[in-house]
Amino acid sequence: MSNASYNPPFGQSISMSQEDDTRGLIGLPVEVATERVVARGDRDPQRVREVLDEISEDGTITRAALTDGLADLSEVITAPESRIETARGALSDAREAAKPVADTETVRSRMETFEAELSALEDRVETFESNRSSLVRRARDREDLYVIAGAIGELRSRAVTAEEDADLLLAEIETFERKLCDPSEWVDELNTDIDAAEAAIEELIEITGGLSDPADDGGEVDPALRWADATLQHHMQRLLFADIRTERDALRQLIAHEGLANVTDGIDARLEDLETLRAGVGRRLDEVSRPSWREAHGETIESFARVLAEFDPPVNWATVQDELRTHRERIADAG
Repeated sequence: MSNASYNPPFGQSISMSQEDDTRGLIGLPVEVATERVVARGDRDPQRVREVLDEISEDGTITRAALTDGLADLSEVITAPESRIETARGALSDAREAAKPVADTETVRSRMETFEAELSALEDRVETFESNRSSLVRRARDREDLYVIAGAIGELRSRAVTAEEDADLLLAEIETFERKLCDPSEWVDELNTDIDAAEAAIEELIEITGGLSDPADDGGEVDPALRWADATLQHHMQRLLFADIRTERDALRQLIAHEGLANVTDGIDARLEDLETLRAGVGRRLDEVSRPSWREAHGETIESFARVLAEFDPPVNWATVQDELRTHRERIADAG
């Protein structure tokens, strides 16, 4: 709908000042209001329409829709506060369950991480209510409705994201507490990690076999790149095994405290077998490498090894994966 076809409600005229002022949006159809806001500056019409939908009902911008939007916002910002409070209680329960192994590096690090993430979430939501109250005052003072609508949408988005993050953190805390209360769950998780490590080593064995086979040209992937990437992964696996062993040690201490049967022997045997396989992969990677490959990618591989040496278990794997991605990009750029 264009401005030319729009007839304002009785008693509401469109003056030149209103044409240039989004305080006069009440009563306008969303399409007309969108055109007015876009005309004021370089704004994306679709984005403007989405913002104005925050304060519209039945396709028209109304004061009632603005009031309802602010009232709904009050409920939206309360949700993450409630989830964070629940997570705080869950963390307290996890600390209680962790007392027998609180001195292990795995548990101490995990608790510190939970506390830091929970405190960061609390800081994020601390200003939500004051932000909403400010919007209520600005709406009452008849400030720019488009700006207010945009702020409502932004605060709503921040609150929803905070609630989602709180739910994820709560799930992590509760999962860790279950492992502390039922060591068999911890054993299952470690075995899952070992399964993943075994699959990764088998993949490297296949890659090294292909690199040593003159008939295997690697398809579309340069053999030098395949070798370099496999070497990066081989270095990372050493850190993975160290991380698993650290968790195993904490599990052993918990089992001993609870007077349970030692169920980590199977884990030890699997780790020893995989370490043997990993060492064999390392030797094969050295044997199949060519001087030109080492010249092109040796510095990047050494850089990654130095970075990994700075990590101690328990490992922040998100950071390690970021480093792997960075070094893979360097290898790809080197060609």
